[in-house]
Amino acid sequence: MRRPLLYLALLAALAALTETSRLAANLQFVADGAAGALLYAADFGSPDDSMGLSAGGGSARLQDGELRLEPGEPNRLVYSVAGPELADFELEVETRAQAGPLDNGFGVLFRLQQPRSFPLAEAFGLPATGGAAGISYYLFLASSDGYYQLLRTLSGRQQVLSTWIPSPFIRQGIGVSNRLKIRARGTELEFFINDRQLEFCIPDNSSDSSTWVAGDCLGGQMRSTVRDGVLLKGRIALAAQSMHEAGVLLAFDNLLLRMPAEGAVRA
Repeated sequence: MRRPLLYLALLAALAALTETSRLAANLQFVADGAAGALLYAADFGSPDDSMGLSAGGGSARLQDGELRLEPGEPNRLVYSVAGPELADFELEVETRAQAGPLDNGFGVLFRLQQPRSFPLAEAFGLPATGGAAGISYYLFLASSDGYYQLLRTLSGRQQVLSTWIPSPFIRQGIGVSNRLKIRARGTELEFFINDRQLEFCIPDNSSDSSTWVAGDCLGGQMRSTVRDGVLLKGRIALAAQSMHEAGVLLAFDNLLLRMPAEGAVRA
């Protein structure tokens, strides 16, 4: 009689451990560290990469030491989520358009906050013009024809913080690499392409959308540091966007996440 009871006890213990592991996997925490400390690194050389970026959903895959994102249909944003929540961080990643039109978008979602119904690490697709209800994030995008922009989605509603602006710092074309860098310190956000800092057309009225025409920022100011305190923490995701045509295929490699070298600025 003792042996069946022992088996039942072991099964109960195993069930408890399984439930604990499942709950622990859903816990969120904000990663921290000393100024300049390396938080995460990913070279996408293995499905067991330390960043935990998955190749799920059919729109993302790990191939030839890269993360490859493919929106599939026109006007679609695809992103692959990685890692724990972050407040302050400095991110660097290499990007390369492999196929499709130059009118594309490659970049980073950050301070991403999404409902618990989403898996923790998966590839998702959203309409390029907005987001699912309840999801919030900043989205920094550049394009293979030489433009960049900054968006914020709050509970599914998107606002253009800085519209598409051309930049000579972006290397244009298919098969050409660009290195993106984002520095987030509290409410201060800074962006770089190929080690050159970008300026953004920020409206004077925070409820307005950015308007940039023929070199002029209408109703706003050009700023190298964007100050926005709406989202102060969240997760990181690499993103690819198609515009009016299908066939977009973008690759990402050598992702680094550090604490800002100047130290964390708390909001």
